Amino acid sequence: MKTKIILLSLSLIALLAVSCGKEDSADVSKVVTFPEFVMEGEQYITIEAGEPFTDPGVKAYFDGQEVPVTVTGSVNTDLLKRQEIVYTAMGSVPGEISVSNSITRYVTVTVSDDIIVGDYTYATAAGVANPAKSMTISFNGMLGKYSATDLGNQGTPIPVTFDLVDGKFVMNPEVQDSPFGPFSVNSAVGEMTIVDGFIRFPFIFVSGTNTGYSGIGHWLKK
Repeated sequence: MKTKIILLSLSLIALLAVSCGKEDSADVSKVVTFPEFVMEGEQYITIEAGEPFTDPGVKAYFDGQEVPVTVTGSVNTDLLKRQEIVYTAMGSVPGEISVSNSITRYVTVTVSDDIIVGDYTYATAAGVANPAKSMTISFNGMLGKYSATDLGNQGTPIPVTFDLVDGKFVMNPEVQDSPFGPFSVNSAVGEMTIVDGFIRFPFIFVSGTNTGYSGIGHWLKK
């Protein structure tokens, strides 16, 4: 589908005062036009994260002739946000001023479903839910990056940011702050795992007054 986009429809009017002599003079109004665009596809696009994206492209015309288009920006389909591609074209008439114009395509990258993102309730090691305590995991800006409001088993929440790397869940950064002091994954007793909506998160405090204290947070997806 082609969408014709004409920007700056109000032409710039340049008033040129031309002197023809002592006895007569005239004001000459000149219309300055700008490049117009024909955009292939839609100006606003929404795609699923991880899907390939090919820029449909834009053509620009000035004074009835096609002119080159400069493209700025690209789309990272792992980045969960609205991204922009800017197209710029220039037109000029010999002996007169050059003018430029631009148009923007907006591409929003989103995820309609993810097995990790969602609400969780605290659970026992055997996977029995304890609805008295809950937390939420959301995307941390990009596909494969997550933010949990709490993964510890303490009275005060311990927020954690982590990545999914080659099928494994890794804290990023490896050491993070909490109300109880800096902590990391307690690799001595295992790694962080998420299997069928059940999270096991072994952690240990690595400095401060709670150095050496460890625990395991268990969570079950609602």
